Amino acid sequence: MPYTSKGRGKKHILFLHGLNTDLSIWKRVLPHISSKYKCWALQMPKYGQHKMKQYTQLIKKFVEKNDLKNPVVVGQSLGAYLALQLLQEGFPVEKLILIAPPLIPRVSHLKKWGKKVFRYLLHNARPRELLQKILHKIPSTHELLRLAPLHSWLHAGYDVLKKPFQIPILSVPTLLVYGKQDLLVKLYQYPYEQLERYKNKKILKPNLIVALEKASHYIPDQRPKTLAKIINRFLTL
Repeated sequence: MPYTSKGRGKKHILFLHGLNTDLSIWKRVLPHISSKYKCWALQMPKYGQHKMKQYTQLIKKFVEKNDLKNPVVVGQSLGAYLALQLLQEGFPVEKLILIAPPLIPRVSHLKKWGKKVFRYLLHNARPRELLQKILHKIPSTHELLRLAPLHSWLHAGYDVLKKPFQIPILSVPTLLVYGKQDLLVKLYQYPYEQLERYKNKKILKPNLIVALEKASHYIPDQRPKTLAKIINRFLTL
């Protein structure tokens, strides 16, 4: 698996990029991460080519091969979803850092209906092409299709709906960072404020929830130094 590494620290940080990005999204973040850590940014195979379970297996093999014991895992967008899946699969993690994760609530009827629609569109080209034409005419969804093709969104969405992450099971110190201008957060209609309520009730353990005013979905590209500063502060907690 292609990767880039930086630093000589004894502790390790694993960086996972999201949909329609690559490991270069971290290039302006890594130089500002604490020298106490060695950073590893992975180049994931193109999303949609494999099932999510296969992606987590690839990550585990990489970690084992390079002897990265109990790393801090940083994920952006779909990479954050993979980080959460690793935790659910019992992968040993020191801390989690989730950047604009696709946190979709476990709503049974939404899950059941959404899976059927996504499966139908993935297996039928004509209605998928028709939907794509319609979505291109809507400004907000046109922007999403510019970031990644519809087929990639459908694959990712199907996997997330099939196995959504249940927030309260988080068991390690967690940092959540998201942008208030993030179109995907708005489209998911997930109330991120609910995380604050969970935190206040001590149901989960995020040490930090940070909302950036002037940022959207690709925070590592938009606010690299700010993000690195937030990560470094969290690592000291």
